[in-house]
Amino acid sequence: MADPTSAPADASECDEGDEGDEDAESGDSLTMPERDIYATAAPPPEPSDETQLLPTDSDRQIFDTHPPPPLPESSSRASAPQILAEGDDALEIAEALRDPEARLGRYVILRELGAGGMGVVLKAFDPNLCRTVAIKQIRGEAAQALTRRFEREARVLAQLTHPNVVAVYEGVAEGPGAPYLAMEFVPGEALIERCRRGPLAGREAAEILAPVAEAIAYAHAQGVVHRDLKPHNVMLGEDGVPRVLDFGLATRQDSNSITLTTTGMIMGTPAYMAPEQAEAAEVGPPADVWGLGATLYECLTGRPPFQAATPLAVIHAVTHQEPPAPRELRPQVSRDLETICLKCL
Repeated sequence: MADPTSAPADASECDEGDEGDEDAESGDSLTMPERDIYATAAPPPEPSDETQLLPTDSDRQIFDTHPPPPLPESSSRASAPQILAEGDDALEIAEALRDPEARLGRYVILRELGAGGMGVVLKAFDPNLCRTVAIKQIRGEAAQALTRRFEREARVLAQLTHPNVVAVYEGVAEGPGAPYLAMEFVPGEALIERCRRGPLAGREAAEILAPVAEAIAYAHAQGVVHRDLKPHNVMLGEDGVPRVLDFGLATRQDSNSITLTTTGMIMGTPAYMAPEQAEAAEVGPPADVWGLGATLYECLTGRPPFQAATPLAVIHAVTHQEPPAPRELRPQVSRDLETICLKCL
């Protein structure tokens, strides 16, 4: 091995300019201790002798004295793209990615969030966009009733952009597991869970439902009616923002629209249905006003406006009876909120 401290045999081996400056620019300049170490290093082993490929004592001395420099920040893990979500979701996603059965289209299914009469809601991960989503998979007779119009209507719902509306990303009408909607995932709890812990104070109920009413008014301005407004479909996010979700029964109120539901089908939740909806008649924005009133009623009293032993009995009560006034069930409810509630109903 040539002595690195010796001068080049030919001046032409160096570029023009001061030798010391060139060494500094190229990063090859060595301190005297470094030169001593490299000068005494063993020559490279003959490749034919495999035992000589092992590090020698002098090799170890070099790396012990001069360990490799750390990787630059640009290539470190800290600055690498975050493919998986951080926190508790990371392990969950990593495990699901290894399971070829945990797939629905391009989405990786993480776990079930809940189930209802029309289908199941799943927590999933979108590896293309590196985000967690909620998927509502329509099953049973409801799935059979939907056609390719479902995907077109989902595009209408995806155009609803409001801070108090859970965003719909896409609707898939065909393929394994279809039809299903991919939506924004909102950590938090449904309003119904809050109601089950006891009636809300009037101010708390108003602070939650005022932005919900604004979101529904926005949807109506876009020609969209929710048709299934209830405490179960209002999410109280961890950020404190209430959001309306599950426009899966929505219908668009114009001649060029494609509806997810049709006249003659009773779809929704009986305890929160408007009378015309319970009678399978054509519905419009007033049905959502009724649903908003029923939601406020439960917030104030801890129960829906009508209760009965069977869904059919509830529907009969909705269409033929008046609900008891909230103050009859809970006298501390303010008269103003009671008036608003009963006016919606």
